[in-house]
Amino acid sequence: MSTENSPTTPNPANLDTAQEMMQSELVELVADAELGDQTSDVLSEEMDDAQLAASLSELVSSPATTAPQTQTSPDPALTAAQETIAALTAENDQLKKQFEEARDQYRRLYADFDNFRKRVERDKEELEVKLTGKFLEKFLLVLDDFERAEAQITPKNDGEALIHRSYQSVYKQFQKSIKDAGLVRMETVGQVFDPHYHEAIAQEPSPDYDENIVSAELRAGYMFGDRVLRHALVKVSSQRVLSPTENLSSEG
Repeated sequence: MSTENSPTTPNPANLDTAQEMMQSELVELVADAELGDQTSDVLSEEMDDAQLAASLSELVSSPATTAPQTQTSPDPALTAAQETIAALTAENDQLKKQFEEARDQYRRLYADFDNFRKRVERDKEELEVKLTGKFLEKFLLVLDDFERAEAQITPKNDGEALIHRSYQSVYKQFQKSIKDAGLVRMETVGQVFDPHYHEAIAQEPSPDYDENIVSAELRAGYMFGDRVLRHALVKVSSQRVLSPTENLSSEG
């Protein structure tokens, strides 16, 4: 039999060398892959192919030799703080809403109370004016008597003159008192007739005034503030006519 065609018998020395080279390369690869010092130590031991494969499979699949994964678990304190902040924010929003509602309600109540206060003050002032006017109106009859006495009485001796001066002093003091109280006498003669202030009891021609002008005052009228306390009794001119003197002048 020829030796050229027979298979070449492997040299044991060559097999050992190849196994050592394989182990060395695997150790370097595992070290580069950061599988740990334990893997390098195991692979550095002399073992056959079956043992080498089993050891590599165990080391690669073992949790202790796998590369650590960077997974950060949530901090419980941070999570609790975030939950507290969220709760406080919601509570703050709710308090803001309640505050706005309370402020709007306060403003409405304040406006209602202010309007009520102004209305009470206005009603009080109107009532005071009304009561004071009614009180002063009772004294107008006394004032009328003084004026009629002044117009009708003519002192004829010293005694009557003394009495006249005495009641005239009382009359002037009485006039001053009612004027200080706010009572004002109307100016009527020569004014345009106004039914809001005047009460006409007669209308006749006048030599001094044109039509619709107050020609004479029969009873004085009085104002109390902007309110008519008593209308004035007046005569109103229907037209202007010539006086007897003017007629004689025109005829001459």
